Amino acid sequence: MKSDNLSAFSEYVASKAAVNKKYAPYYVRWVSACYSFLNQPESEVLTSEQKQSFLKHFAKAREDWQVKQADAALRLYDYFLSRLQTSAKEKPRENEVEWDAVETKTRNALRLKHMSYSTEKTYLLWLRSFAGFIAEKKPDDINVADMQRFLSYLAVERQVSTSTQNQALNALVFVYRHVLDKQLGDDELNAVRSLYDSDRKDDINGVFLPGALEKKYPKAGKEWGWFWVFPSKSLSIDPRTSIVRRHHMHPASLQKAFKAAASDTGITKQASVHTLRHSFATHLLENGYDLRTIQELLGHSNLQTTMIYTHVATKNILGVRSPLDK
Repeated sequence: MKSDNLSAFSEYVASKAAVNKKYAPYYVRWVSACYSFLNQPESEVLTSEQKQSFLKHFAKAREDWQVKQADAALRLYDYFLSRLQTSAKEKPRENEVEWDAVETKTRNALRLKHMSYSTEKTYLLWLRSFAGFIAEKKPDDINVADMQRFLSYLAVERQVSTSTQNQALNALVFVYRHVLDKQLGDDELNAVRSLYDSDRKDDINGVFLPGALEKKYPKAGKEWGWFWVFPSKSLSIDPRTSIVRRHHMHPASLQKAFKAAASDTGITKQASVHTLRHSFATHLLENGYDLRTIQELLGHSNLQTTMIYTHVATKNILGVRSPLDK
């Protein structure tokens, strides 16, 4: 029988968190299994060590995608508990003066580093939003877990795009490091970044769509027009949602294949995948295509950029083909 917390979490996952309906029962199941394994009440917030202990045990009899799904479920449950605790008490206002002081320091730090005015406005807006979210804490007392809770709030409650979450994270990291003078290692930063984007509802063969596109066009991921030219050969686990689906081929795979091909052909010059673009433009120019056509094909906004290729073309640099040549 489910506890009150797990029953509420089950409803939350199915509605507020917008997890795919067929995966929602597993989220509750994995959370329940974790607390049973640790013999802890479901109202208790687990430590990172406790969760890792369960996941290590869990991995012995489960597939990798199930372990990642369980990890996502536990992180979502952490956030769920934090919102319950926050809503149960009124946020104090005595910390407002300290947060105002942090805002002033942040503005000064941004200007000292000659950041643009647009960046300054954006960072200060995110700082105010974070301060309102975490108002029960003093600025000096915040930690990485608070940042992760805020980003979870953006993903789950406000359902913002991944790019917006990254924007908020950049603002918080700047304040954390350069204003509060707190240490933030790469491992901690990666832990904050490993958020689930729980507003996605793709089926197993859907293609991942970036940011708000998936919310605007919910069925586009299943349509041919949205599939990449270079789709991955196999399905993989989406690290944000733990949903099994097809992604595009990783750029590193193409770069590795290109490097191997260049080596096999005995080419000693430095070359990369981007070299193909330069070669494409140069060969067009040498074969008599005009600069305006090449500009259009390359997507250059300025013709002067396209004209750079006239310096590397070895023949017919005027880009003119005589009708008599036909």
